[in-house]
Amino acid sequence: MTRLLVLFASVALAIPLSIVAGVSPADAVTLTPNTWAQLQAAMATASSSDIVALGADITADTGGAGLAVAPGSTLVLDLNGHTLTIESLGPGYAGIHVPATAHLTIQATGGGSLFATGGSDGLGSGGGGSGIGLNGDDLSSSGSVTITGGTVFAHGGRSRLGGGGGGSGIGGGGNASTSIYAPGGGGGNVTITGGTVTAVGAGGYLGGGGSGIGGGGGGSDGGAGGSVTITGGTVTATGGDGDFGTYDGSGSGIGGGGAGSGGPPGGSAGGSGGTGIDVQATATLGSATSAGDGVAFGIGGGMAATLSSSVTPPGVSYTATAADGYIPASSGGTVTIVFHFLVGFDSASGSLVADQIVDDGDAATEPPAPTRGGYEFTGWHLGTTSGALWNFATPITAPTTLVAGWTVQTELAATGADTSGLAGLAWLLLLTGAAAVTVRRRHPADRPK
Repeated sequence: MTRLLVLFASVALAIPLSIVAGVSPADAVTLTPNTWAQLQAAMATASSSDIVALGADITADTGGAGLAVAPGSTLVLDLNGHTLTIESLGPGYAGIHVPATAHLTIQATGGGSLFATGGSDGLGSGGGGSGIGLNGDDLSSSGSVTITGGTVFAHGGRSRLGGGGGGSGIGGGGNASTSIYAPGGGGGNVTITGGTVTAVGAGGYLGGGGSGIGGGGGGSDGGAGGSVTITGGTVTATGGDGDFGTYDGSGSGIGGGGAGSGGPPGGSAGGSGGTGIDVQATATLGSATSAGDGVAFGIGGGMAATLSSSVTPPGVSYTATAADGYIPASSGGTVTIVFHFLVGFDSASGSLVADQIVDDGDAATEPPAPTRGGYEFTGWHLGTTSGALWNFATPITAPTTLVAGWTVQTELAATGADTSGLAGLAWLLLLTGAAAVTVRRRHPADRPK
């Protein structure tokens, strides 16, 4: 009965509904909103395992609340080839609020883009909301966020006149309590498996800067980082500035938020880096091992998470570049992690073709055609010679093997000869000799007397 009421409510709001193929209506529903009001209603009424798939490009209303995942819910937001823009929200709102007990997956069937910016704190004392994670007035830790594809840009909201920390790009919000002495919100579990993700923490005013991914900036201590797992894509994370005028700390690229000056003298500390970053690939030579510390200009800067790899699948590598925050600007730390995949070329007894290392999401470069005696090259096939013909405009998102296809040259096919290797050469010589003898026999007048 509850489920039916939810569905009737959705229909009343003109939210198109479609049942997921092969799944009971009581288990999963796909909602396809076309307007901001419909999208807010869909997020509010969706149950765990439901999918909210954009039906059009959508832009948030100015000055109001962002989107919110219900506590305890597991929800999928599918960009579905469209663009979702969330900015200019009311004070302290997260672009997408994901409370501690919730789990949000952002996917992009057919592509799509998300631009989510948290609201600034307004005129009262407090901090900004995160782009994706916690509101500015939520000092707990963010829920879990998984990003599987598309283009995602998340920016924290800035603390302004009242004082407080800036929100993280993905993770904790800045302090937005009635006292500027509260710490920033903590980062949750973040998993990125693909796409292009850019996360930027916001700066603080009388408070620390938020991290790119992790803890929010604090009026006193910075928010702690969470747990981050990356298995693909390109990720860039930059911490927000600390307040230069009051010597507040800046946020890390990935890890803790910066500390503010509102705590006891000498007692405020930058947020910890959390449990670290599990980058599931082999690091290229010279890759960074730390995700960009915030600067401790006068008060503690956010501490960066450490990069490590629990598994190193064959053909998967990454490059990490990072920089710590710096004085005198009290800028935040920054880190960029780019995944690469091996594209192997098996010429199937033809001439050698060099393998390629391709960034996740880019296309491989079509190499010059290989050669093979007695055969004509027919193209590159996925996995085996009988696999699908490869289109070199296809993005590479995993290790890939391409195999050369061959057909026997037309002028030799009718002979039934084995034209491979030395056997093919022998047949060519034999056929050439036979042709010469035939010609001689047909012209006896040319023989010597």
